[in-house]
Amino acid sequence: MVLFPESQLPAQEELDRVLGKARLPSIEDRDALPQITALLYELLRWYPAVPLGVPHRATANIEWDGYRIPSGSTIMANAWAILHDDSIYMDPNKFKPGRYLNADGSLNESVPYPMEAFGYGRRICAGRHFAHDLLWLAIAQLLTIFKIERPIEDTVTAKSVAHD
Repeated sequence: MVLFPESQLPAQEELDRVLGKARLPSIEDRDALPQITALLYELLRWYPAVPLGVPHRATANIEWDGYRIPSGSTIMANAWAILHDDSIYMDPNKFKPGRYLNADGSLNESVPYPMEAFGYGRRICAGRHFAHDLLWLAIAQLLTIFKIERPIEDTVTAKSVAHD
């Protein structure tokens, strides 16, 4: 969000409108906060944590799309390329959380959820639902309290802190 600070504003405005200043968001607020969900989806799509996924191995000789893949071959899915496919995502190299929203602000179900960020097939991340919920909650709570931006100075120097 440091790279795209303008993407925070719609989410923060939605948080203020829905929750006010009285409390932090909880997972029960998810349906009322589509801007947060759209922001999470775009974060997962734009920069997947494991861009080439986890290697898989063919357990039998197979043919896929005209290619012969011998048993024992290592297979890697390029999640980054899938999530930047311009036949699926318009302007894939632009960070646009709004791509996941309809004009009325609701989630646009026709834009695919970027599940490739969690892998694929039988070995897809078993904790993906848990991770998704935690990421959603972290983003919602951070944006309720903070405005994330670049440092004012060009350089930031870390200082040691003595602990008692």
